[in-house]
Amino acid sequence: MTSQATSVAKFSLLVQELLARFPDSPLVARTMEASLSELLELIQNSPAQRSDFARIFVAMLQGEQESPEWLIAYCMRTLRWPEVERAAEAVRRAGDPRKVSLAWEVLGAYEADDDWDGAHLFDRTLASGRGKMTLAWEVLGAYEADDD
Repeated sequence: MTSQATSVAKFSLLVQELLARFPDSPLVARTMEASLSELLELIQNSPAQRSDFARIFVAMLQGEQESPEWLIAYCMRTLRWPEVERAAEAVRRAGDPRKVSLAWEVLGAYEADDDWDGAHLFDRTLASGRGKMTLAWEVLGAYEADDD
């Protein structure tokens, strides 16, 4: 097996492990971060396989392949591949309720730093100063909810 095929195979294996370890992934985003970072690093260290990884992400967006929550958005926050953004926009426009939430999540990752809804979920973005405003507003909103 070539090193190129090995990178894609390792990616697929890591995704399956992530799915098995975190079946309720939206609830444990920060706990998933080390695994998400490992996948992102694998992609970044395998530039010759960019098109293979992009096809996998597009297949995930289109519901053809299972995806752990936050995987695509977490990676696209850094990678910002236009073909994945276009695929997410196409899925959003199609309006399939089973897919549109993931598409919005991914599209949000392309937003400006202070606008990404997922920024407060990950130490990487909190450590860089991103996401603090979102987190502050969520905490404030929790206090307001208690006053009702």
